[in-house]
Amino acid sequence: MSVTHVINSRTCASVISGRSSRPQNRSAAHIAAERLRTSVNAASFVLPGLDQQIRITVSIGVAVCCFECLARTPAAQNATRLLKLADDALYGSKGAGRNLVTMVHAA
Repeated sequence: MSVTHVINSRTCASVISGRSSRPQNRSAAHIAAERLRTSVNAASFVLPGLDQQIRITVSIGVAVCCFECLARTPAAQNATRLLKLADDALYGSKGAGRNLVTMVHAA
């Protein structure tokens, strides 16, 4: 089993790119990321060329914003901004001890 297999089996396009400002959908993004984190953490992986199983952890950063916020600025700026926020959240997870999900809300 590969990390890619675990990720692909635990995600879907609607969770990855939701388009709603409802609080329950922001919570769904956090829940989906947490499920992904725990699934990878629970899986065993074999290193290529070795007969050794290992476990790995992942740190995840999630950035969400409302559709109205997206409508105010050009798409390229939104994508860059959300990726930067998600990246900052990822480093927040790593800085807080790793193997965590950190979520930020863009205004």
